[in-house]
Amino acid sequence: MRPGVDSFFSLVRRKPGQSDKRCGARHTLTANMSEYGYPKQDRLLKRGDYLSLGRGGAKYHRQHFLCIYKKGPGDRSRLGLTISKRVGPAVTRNRLKRTCREFFRLNKHLLGDAWDINLIAKKSAATATREQVRTCLHEIFLRIAEK
Repeated sequence: MRPGVDSFFSLVRRKPGQSDKRCGARHTLTANMSEYGYPKQDRLLKRGDYLSLGRGGAKYHRQHFLCIYKKGPGDRSRLGLTISKRVGPAVTRNRLKRTCREFFRLNKHLLGDAWDINLIAKKSAATATREQVRTCLHEIFLRIAEK
């Protein structure tokens, strides 16, 4: 048994409600994983969705993002990301996309109603830390929730 590594995987493989041999405690999952997923219904996928959002949506500028948003047609909020090559190389753009998706997944409950949101990254987002990006996104979500 490798210290640290195998013990981690034994915790991951343990089923909910199964006791931990080391502490004798019973663990259960507190949240349903489907609540925190990012299914296709939560994404802007069609070009027409982006175009209608660009024509009729409200704009909100922050330091690292331009946000275009409007009420969505369904019962779920949807996120679209626009991160052009001028922001930086692929590694940087993908890191930004992962951070934005993660924030949306974990904080879409802040929005309340169903919103279509397009986040357009500015060049300054490439040099921002994850915490700065999260703070900026939090401000954007609070602004949308006020509407």
